[in-house]
Amino acid sequence: MLIEKSIVLLKEFARQKEDKEFIEFASNLSLFLEKHKQTYNVNDFHIFVNLVEKNTNQSDEMALKTAISSISLAKECTQNGFVDYEKFYNNFKDYMIGKEARVKDNEIIFIEDNQISKPNQESLINELNNSKNLNDANLQTNLFIQELEKLVDLSKDSQNKTLEIQKIKELQNDEFYFSNTQEERANQEQPNFDELISFIHDKEQIHYPFSKEATLNNHSFMSNLYANLKKLSHQQIQKLVDELRAKNEALRNEIQALDTQKINITKELKEELTKNYKLTTLQEIDEKNTLEKISTDKKDKGFKQENYKKYRKK
Repeated sequence: MLIEKSIVLLKEFARQKEDKEFIEFASNLSLFLEKHKQTYNVNDFHIFVNLVEKNTNQSDEMALKTAISSISLAKECTQNGFVDYEKFYNNFKDYMIGKEARVKDNEIIFIEDNQISKPNQESLINELNNSKNLNDANLQTNLFIQELEKLVDLSKDSQNKTLEIQKIKELQNDEFYFSNTQEERANQEQPNFDELISFIHDKEQIHYPFSKEATLNNHSFMSNLYANLKKLSHQQIQKLVDELRAKNEALRNEIQALDTQKINITKELKEELTKNYKLTTLQEIDEKNTLEKISTDKKDKGFKQENYKKYRKK
């Protein structure tokens, strides 16, 4: 579900509640959306969080709570694809009246509903920043997965084009059964996280060495991948993303070169076939002319023999 859609539905849901504070929250969030959606992509969680942060008075406790509630709505929408509005409303009420309990250093901390104090302000600002940092981590993880998916597809495309070129070359050599073609088979075993990372770090190897079924299409592998990525820092994931992008760029260049090579050898093959066709046609014409000449010679010879016989009889 888009963030914009979740806010529209929130406003409709709020109308069903006889709660002025919640209705005001939904209305203000809707106005915030209308104000910025023409200029910014408010459906991008990262952009939405930054907009909320920039438009929040961090010395105002209620403003901070409202900002965190807004981010919470967008986060649930983005991560789950839907929002449980009844649950969101109950959490909103508990949070706004000071009953939100959080654990810090194994101690339960309650935010009291009074004039904001310095510790409370710092706690709320940290919570706002944590929401942003969590989003950054999610974005980096998603970027990593996207680049990995591109790598798998580009590797397969490169492999297919290489095979196509090999088959065209075999046609040129009259090897019609492609007996020399050996399709590169990816490792069907599920790799561990370290093996995947080692491949990503290897600058010499750009082709994905594992099968898609054993990795991206494997629930066990993906669960383990997400769990391990969570242990990495923002900088570490970004480095992996950059390395994947470099491999993908190298693969794109390779595919472009293969496309050019395929065009050239296909053109050569067509020229050879055309040349062979012309030679075959000329050969057939020569054979036909030869046969016709032989046939004519035979007829002439037969005619002469017949005339000779008639002459002898006279």
